[in-house]
Amino acid sequence: MDNFYWPDFFDATGKSKFLKIENKENTFEIKLRTKYQFFYKPGLALPLVSGKYRVRKSEVSRYTTTSKPIKEPYVIAYCLLDSLNLRVQNQENKELTLLIPIKATLNQDQKSFKSMLRYLSTSDSHKLTAQNDDQYVLNNICNEMWKNTLFYHSRNAKTGILSKKYVERNLTQFKLWEQAFPLLTGQKFVCYQQFYGLRYIKGKPTKKDISPCEFSPEIPTLKFFLKDKGDYYRLEIKFAVNEKTFNFASHLTAHYFAASDIDPKRFYLLRSPEDAELVSFFARINFSLPVLKKHYHSHFKVFADKIRRIYGIKER
Repeated sequence: MDNFYWPDFFDATGKSKFLKIENKENTFEIKLRTKYQFFYKPGLALPLVSGKYRVRKSEVSRYTTTSKPIKEPYVIAYCLLDSLNLRVQNQENKELTLLIPIKATLNQDQKSFKSMLRYLSTSDSHKLTAQNDDQYVLNNICNEMWKNTLFYHSRNAKTGILSKKYVERNLTQFKLWEQAFPLLTGQKFVCYQQFYGLRYIKGKPTKKDISPCEFSPEIPTLKFFLKDKGDYYRLEIKFAVNEKTFNFASHLTAHYFAASDIDPKRFYLLRSPEDAELVSFFARINFSLPVLKKHYHSHFKVFADKIRRIYGIKER
């Protein structure tokens, strides 16, 4: 059992500074002390790091937010749907972050939402009128994202066998985000919502579940730091924008994106699907991976060397 698998974590006296042992009637429970939220164990599945994916390049956005008065009785807002199941271990059960248009009315300030009228999914595409050329393109991208979801594939799999594996869906979805992102940075009404299943994304949105956000055109780069903590190392991940380094937002779950702890609703699209997989892995362990020095040299170094070669590691 994994709970009892703690190789090299005990000293010669049978004690451990990292673990807490509690008697539980006829058995006992071993778990990490509060100070150590997570620790690498030999055999842990680590993200694949190959550097084979093409990375996004910086480009000046052609799109700017319009300041013209809104004549229509409603606006189209674009909502980042953040799937909370990205932390599950089985990739094939993961839903991917996607974008969906929302029909809404505004308050008199023409800035805040008065009422959320309805989600506009693929079934509504024939009813949806774009309010500018950018929205016409964005609406088509949103439709493709929806059709690429696990929810859509599950409902439309005639044989009960999904036609697309996670790896394929993931790459497709990232490419669609690449297409959408320059357009989104010029949209006036963008928002964010976490969801527990796409079957709930229908009808009228609940205003309390949706919050304003911002999509920033800068491309973040991943930064890794290796700290010597005596008898173990700690590998930490951060990100940098315009040569300034940030900590990730502690509750980040939005796949493909970076967001900082000081501005958690400002989203930066990552450079590649491989970056996204690394960030998702480290998000599950609070963006920090402690490794016993004995395990580092015997098991972990291959992974660390790939990180060093592709991203660089700053030692402290």
